[in-house]
Amino acid sequence: MQNDAENALIQWFKKNHEQLPWRLEPLSKKRSAYVVWISEIMLQQTQVASVKAHFLRWIQKFPNITELAKAKESTVLKFWQGLGYYSRAKNILKTAKIIKEKYNEKFPETRQELEALPGIGSYTAGAILSLAFHQNEAILDGNLIRIFSRFYALDFLPENVEQKKIYWNKAKSWAANKYAFLKNEALMELGRNICKVKNPKCDQCPLRPHCVSFLQNKIESRPPKKIKLYTPWYGVIFIAKSKDKKFLISEGSSFFLKNQKTFPHFSSSPSRAKGIPAEVDKWLQGAEIKTFRYGANIEHSITRYKIFMQTLFLEIKNNAPKTTHWISEKELFDLPSSLCKKVLQALEINPSKN
Repeated sequence: MQNDAENALIQWFKKNHEQLPWRLEPLSKKRSAYVVWISEIMLQQTQVASVKAHFLRWIQKFPNITELAKAKESTVLKFWQGLGYYSRAKNILKTAKIIKEKYNEKFPETRQELEALPGIGSYTAGAILSLAFHQNEAILDGNLIRIFSRFYALDFLPENVEQKKIYWNKAKSWAANKYAFLKNEALMELGRNICKVKNPKCDQCPLRPHCVSFLQNKIESRPPKKIKLYTPWYGVIFIAKSKDKKFLISEGSSFFLKNQKTFPHFSSSPSRAKGIPAEVDKWLQGAEIKTFRYGANIEHSITRYKIFMQTLFLEIKNNAPKTTHWISEKELFDLPSSLCKKVLQALEINPSKN
């Protein structure tokens, strides 16, 4: 059954594969490990359509490990802007430097060495080894979990050790010959375009004749839904502007955005504040407030937190104190965080025309 399904999958992929900027023709051609790595990291938590333009822009700026390893973190974050989850970009830079220094700018070719690098887990390591080096290495991500759950009628998710072992064994069985690279990529594309979470296109699926869930008419019930639990966090986030047109920034002290530049914020009760909260004074260090106004409330999700924030804009009578970190207007609008962009929009702050 599985051999027939694998052959059908390969034939389907050869005829129907997408034209992607990180994919080479013919499909049997080995790819650059660097290209595989960057594209796979970008594709984590991000739709293919959004990644295409970002990938091309990135490759133009950082065409190889050499150029990336010597880049400043601020530049890397700027070119990552729009993809979110900025820890991925920071890990990319860390890994580039390690590969340059430890491996003479060549990617290691073992799973153990790859998974020891920052930001490279079992899935990304498998993708690099199979797509770039054509090793018989398995991959397992959300797309493949969904396919295997439906294909084999697995009524559980890989949440504990035994369950993970079952799913990984299934993945390894599909990667057990020289065409692992082709089947891995075909499975990824099948999950993305055909075996979707909602409204799967079973009529177009090459695995349909062998899919247990399809034969049982249970496609919609597999895999079982995982309930996401978020911890609510309530607070105030503010922008302070000095007399000399500088803006106060929080760097490295953010609860949610570790080691990133963002706006000062603090926890508060869910009820809306009216005056100036006492916590603001701690940030301004005695600077006299000229005017203040509240903007629209914002919501934002980061990892396991659901954030509810009031936005506040302040102007102070003093020039920017040297004891705290202030940035220019240009730097303000170059901040990469999507949270910062939401705050600017909520407070209706736009770049000066002059």
